[in-house]
Amino acid sequence: MSKIICRVFGPQYQYTSFLSDVHTIDEFKWYVSGEAWPRITYANSYCPEDIVRHLSIQCFPACDERTVFWECFARGHIDVSGGSHRGTVSKMWHDSFYMYKRKNGTNKKEHSVPSADLLLGHFLAPISELTIEVHVDVIRSSLIDISSPENELIANAPDAARFAIEDELVYVSKTVLMAHSHFFNVLFTGDFLEKMADSEPYSLTGIQLEEFMHFLAIIHGLKEDIDPDSVKYLLRLGDMWECRAVMNRCKDYLRSPDADMSFGDRILLADRHDFDEIVTDIVEQISQQELRMFVQGGHHKNLSRYTSQLLIERHAFH
Repeated sequence: MSKIICRVFGPQYQYTSFLSDVHTIDEFKWYVSGEAWPRITYANSYCPEDIVRHLSIQCFPACDERTVFWECFARGHIDVSGGSHRGTVSKMWHDSFYMYKRKNGTNKKEHSVPSADLLLGHFLAPISELTIEVHVDVIRSSLIDISSPENELIANAPDAARFAIEDELVYVSKTVLMAHSHFFNVLFTGDFLEKMADSEPYSLTGIQLEEFMHFLAIIHGLKEDIDPDSVKYLLRLGDMWECRAVMNRCKDYLRSPDADMSFGDRILLADRHDFDEIVTDIVEQISQQELRMFVQGGHHKNLSRYTSQLLIERHAFH
């Protein structure tokens, strides 16, 4: 088990942030960061006991190639000592870090995951120092570089299809693409096979590498999350390449009440792609205030007849 040490300095009544050095553990880089701020009471006076200290454990691959799928599951414990407290307080932690993981509570997709929240306010004297030790034990991990023609997602040499995208050459499984996409099933015949024989990669234009890799992550069953930005390009790719698995993954996101999108944006996307069952589910989830504002604002007029009528009926009924 490896250890990351970070020191936090007072004073107690001011905002404090901290950041450790970057440590390489196995094939990944790790660091610890956090921030602290005093909570203000209704009497506008500082309450030392309620100072909240937030700690993040962050992980990303040691290699910086854009063509790598990665995942790392780790666990360990956090030891906090120093300040006005005698002794050490420990907290266990575990988390899974992966390429398309959203940062909790935001719409940003990052490689940093808040993994532990600690109440450390009572440790800090007016001017003092805390020592935070984060112990990391990597349980399992994977790094798959699709720029290699022998990457783990390809069954054998004849299964490899070479694509050029954003100045990168990547190798993907023809078998998996054909199984999930009617577009690629038709593509992997005739002219394409002749080009492959001539060592000419198939060019994917107008598509970003990150978008294509997210598409691949879904059809290969790799761990990934969707956010308000990625659901849009995934719907576009899933529709263009006729991929049911990707479209269903997007449906699940739009249907979820935990989707970090507004009601209006979810309705618009579901309606645009004729997801009538998703539209019905979303309409049943919305509050009366959201429904009233949406209908009274005339936003329903740009929707399909089915969705528009469904909104009007629900609004009139209530």
